[in-house]
Amino acid sequence: MTESYPWLSTYPSNVNWHAALEPKPLFALLDDATTEWTTRPAVHFLGRRLTYAELHAASALLAGGLQRMGVKRGVKVGLCLPNCPQFIIAYYAILRCGGTVVNFSPLYVGKEIARQVTDSDTEIMITLSLNALYPKVAESLGTTCLKKNHRIGSAGFSAAAKSQGIFAAEEKRNCQDSAKLRSYSLE
Repeated sequence: MTESYPWLSTYPSNVNWHAALEPKPLFALLDDATTEWTTRPAVHFLGRRLTYAELHAASALLAGGLQRMGVKRGVKVGLCLPNCPQFIIAYYAILRCGGTVVNFSPLYVGKEIARQVTDSDTEIMITLSLNALYPKVAESLGTTCLKKNHRIGSAGFSAAAKSQGIFAAEEKRNCQDSAKLRSYSLE
């Protein structure tokens, strides 16, 4: 057997390569982890912690807002976010709605974002309220298939991030869909 799969020889002897796995949606892994480790830290970011229960609640709240915006199976939602808790929250929220996550590098310039939006048929984009991100994404509104650009809050992390030179945030700016989608702010 290891001749067909040479990597099996590197596995610990107690790992069953043929173990039956129960098929389930990816967001169910967060549900299971929340049930098992409710109060344990799920995310450490800039000296702040988010427990599994907080992560689950935040993603469920955002999922409700995304559903009200029309996110369902087949709808592609872009994430133009740096490595931050908001990425994790939005990722699981999109999956919970049945949407497809399309990752965008926050380092892209406006033209690169527009090309990827068009290529992927992204309808909704989630980004932070940052001068470095929002204007680049906003360029695609009205010129591509991108219909909505939602800015998710960075409150609670922005002061620590700014003090560490990571990014400077513009807090509490309204976006065109703010009435339809409550931003989850990590305060």
